[in-house]
Amino acid sequence: MIRAYSRRDTQAVVDLLTQCGLYNPQIGYDEFSQPTLLAELDGKVVGMVQMLPGHPYGYLSEICVHPDYQDRGIG
Repeated sequence: MIRAYSRRDTQAVVDLLTQCGLYNPQIGYDEFSQPTLLAELDGKVVGMVQMLPGHPYGYLSEICVHPDYQDRGIG
């Protein structure tokens, strides 16, 4: 299932970034910019994409899938 990030997902997203080798302790992960979308499987956050919309171009700032769930078409 793909769904929007909410504040209650913060720790799950930090855990995901850590598992993917993208966690940066110098960044405050209190909240993620919107839109941030999460991939969820069996109630677990297994992927994410964070976008920074702009005009005329946007930017994908983070995209990752948990290593245990890669190569399953989630990304």
